[in-house]
Amino acid sequence: MTNGDILEQVREASVNDYFSSADEELDKYLDSIEGRVAQFQNRLQELISTTIDSSWIKGIVDFGTKAIEVITSLADAFGGLNMILGTVAGAFA
Repeated sequence: MTNGDILEQVREASVNDYFSSADEELDKYLDSIEGRVAQFQNRLQELISTTIDSSWIKGIVDFGTKAIEVITSLADAFGGLNMILGTVAGAFA
């Protein structure tokens, strides 16, 4: 009977240690930049799915994606983002 009690105590201690360690790791992740971005994305998805027409959001995302593709291709073609930003700033000045 005492061996069973000891085994149960060991099992409970290991389960508690496991979950305590997992909670600590989760807290570290959620406090990191990546974790905070993930939280932001989740909240944004919740907001969008409950309040905004999905076709409108899809249009904004598609526009943003295309804009980033254009900027990336320009940066590749002309040697970097600094040159592009300088050219754009010079055009506005």
